[in-house]
Amino acid sequence: MQYIVGALIIGIVIGICLMYLALCQYFKRIKTNYSKTIITLQDELNYYRRNENIK
Repeated sequence: MQYIVGALIIGIVIGICLMYLALCQYFKRIKTNYSKTIITLQDELNYYRRNENIK
């Protein structure tokens, strides 16, 4: 019985660690996507501002 409880506890701890690593990777990917989008939007805004100044 003690072995079963110990195995369950170890399994839960390993599962929590794996979930934490997966979430870290997920949020890192979201952060890079958002920063690429923001840079693109800033470039477009600068382009339109330059065109408005030319007119």
